[in-house]
Amino acid sequence: KEAAHAVLVFLAIRGIGKSQPLISAMHRDEQTPEVVVQRLIASFPTKVPSCQALSATGRSLVERALDIHRAFNFGHFLQGENTPRHVGVLQGIIKEEGTEVLRFYLLSLVGVMCGLRGEES
Repeated sequence: KEAAHAVLVFLAIRGIGKSQPLISAMHRDEQTPEVVVQRLIASFPTKVPSCQALSATGRSLVERALDIHRAFNFGHFLQGENTPRHVGVLQGIIKEEGTEVLRFYLLSLVGVMCGLRGEES
């Protein structure tokens, strides 16, 4: 139940990171959507009220999923655009973080992939 709630929050807030005014306010090396969302959650938690309802575990899962999404682009993987190094990075994260984070990441991917063409149907 906690992970399902955290995935819904993840899916709701991940688009905030694509806001051009927020991206341009970040340092050059931090201008990725995932980092924008992480900084917003850390620095301005009242601007992301969905995260305030999460437990510490749920918030940690959201933050780790953002880290993984930044390090490994699953869309590129599906299109055969990743190198073995990218897969190695993902494997290293899974070894370090464990299967709970992997399960959460995979569940978040289902939501992300389902929403990619949502406007068309």
